[in-house]
Amino acid sequence: MKPAFATRGAVALAMAFLFSVLLITGCKKKGPIPFDPAFANYISAYTTGTVSVASPIRIRLTDAFKGDVNTAEPVQEDLLDFSPSIEGELWWLDNQTLEFRPKSWLERGKVYEGELKLDRFSDVPSELRRFRFSFVAMQQHIQVDVKEIKSYRNDELRWMYMGGTLNTIDVCDPASLPKTISAEQNGKTLVVNWVTSDDAHIHHFTVDSIVRDVNASQVILKWDGDAVDADQTGQKEQEIPALGDFKVMYSQVIEQPEQYVVLHFSDPLEPFIQEGLIDLEDAYDERFSVDGNEVRIYPPYRMSGDHNVHVHPGVKNILGYASTQEEVIEIHFEEIKPEVKIDDMERVILPSTNGLVFPFLP
Repeated sequence: MKPAFATRGAVALAMAFLFSVLLITGCKKKGPIPFDPAFANYISAYTTGTVSVASPIRIRLTDAFKGDVNTAEPVQEDLLDFSPSIEGELWWLDNQTLEFRPKSWLERGKVYEGELKLDRFSDVPSELRRFRFSFVAMQQHIQVDVKEIKSYRNDELRWMYMGGTLNTIDVCDPASLPKTISAEQNGKTLVVNWVTSDDAHIHHFTVDSIVRDVNASQVILKWDGDAVDADQTGQKEQEIPALGDFKVMYSQVIEQPEQYVVLHFSDPLEPFIQEGLIDLEDAYDERFSVDGNEVRIYPPYRMSGDHNVHVHPGVKNILGYASTQEEVIEIHFEEIKPEVKIDDMERVILPSTNGLVFPFLP
């Protein structure tokens, strides 16, 4: 994850979002170091705010350094200090940008202060010989979502699996993930498998060999974030319907990039649903698609607020058996909030003379 940068002539705000607010207000010894505008002639950007524990620390000079710059080897001179101390190496990325690469991850929740020996790069007034800045190592948070519960095969409804994700706000050690989630059914521990993801913040898991029997049962999914340095714990009890009990198990609302509702049925469905058997209240001319035991409902326009989905008797599973109960599923559509995107922080006109820092996560 790239560090957050302050813009030229800006006031450094370490309290970038709620987590940093909690961290800093709870830390009596250290707080954010405000940016002194006098340094604007020498420093154009630097790491500040809340950063990933795996983040490098960068400082960009306003003008190119006129001395020798070697981007192939670490800097040998003593140019940058940290409190508390951080073991690592300092590198030139180009003749204006320094990057400190910690040897190991930063300590979560800790406020770090850096001090750059600015007088080693150019002639500066005596009061500007040392450039001080601060940043906070991000606290970890997790969220667990169940994405699907399906039969392995459409013609065999006895064995099912549960797929889901564990989302982390920051990087974590993949080797620790198996310790975060457990699952059981009827007192028997179920196997949880993990799938590698290209995204360091989204971790996919599968609960295997869920039995669907003549009697309904429950799968109890538990999570504990301690293994990945998070405080969150919780559990979800998911009903597994009895064989022959054909119904909606749960629903989801997807907002982006296209808005739609997903109904997860206990059985795989016939490829086509008869018109009128499923309808979204307050919507007309909805589109439907069927994939295994999932039905997706696409509203004709973007909706918001609370609505009901009606599932009428007669929806058929893959074996031709029809549902017999009327079901009403309550759903909620979120109102999409505006997004802010700043591609080039160096060219932003700030709303005040003091400026403002947007240390967003990339």
